[in-house]
Amino acid sequence: MITLTKLKKSYSIGKRNQDVLKEINLTVKKGEMLAIKGRSGTGKSTLLHILGGLEQATSGNYYFYDTDITELSYKETTSWRKENIGFILQNYALIEEKNIFDNVSLPLLYSKKSKGEVKSKVFSLLKQLGLEDKAFQYPRELSGGQAQRVAIARALINEPELILADEPTGSLDEETEKLILNIFKKINQEGKTFILVTHDETVSAICDRIVKIKDGYIEEDFQ
Repeated sequence: MITLTKLKKSYSIGKRNQDVLKEINLTVKKGEMLAIKGRSGTGKSTLLHILGGLEQATSGNYYFYDTDITELSYKETTSWRKENIGFILQNYALIEEKNIFDNVSLPLLYSKKSKGEVKSKVFSLLKQLGLEDKAFQYPRELSGGQAQRVAIARALINEPELILADEPTGSLDEETEKLILNIFKKINQEGKTFILVTHDETVSAICDRIVKIKDGYIEEDFQ
């Protein structure tokens, strides 16, 4: 599903370049649940952003099936991301001024679905996640676990091929973390591919495979 070949990422800082990812070679099979681990500043989130089409690699190749994402234009990358990628972030990234229904339906804003189809799809997903009674509440009225389930619903609404999560349980208590991880496993068992950046041993323990990054390289890759 994913093949990264000699992928590099550098940032210009003043007159010098800072190499964040130095040479990443990685393959991910469809349906895998992969954890990316490493110390802060090793490039984990940068790699996740490249996988999601939010950042471009400086050099190297990123194949998503047969498509080289590094060769796509900005417009093509945006379209590809909307169709294939779901993001789940630690801070939920919900829009405070919009209710839960509107937050979840946001990725469908420019789809060709009718209002009725959108409504049906959103409520079906909220029901699966135990949130059907929260549809017209606002993020500030939710607990952390509820807010993260809303973020999961938003990530899934377009039925993406790949779900990317950056420290998805970092701000949750132990019981809520267990609930969220059970949801992840259920979705993964339905065939969705997950790549999770995490420091948490509990999160990495549910994954099929763990990749450790150090100094811009993959240091370990084990199941």
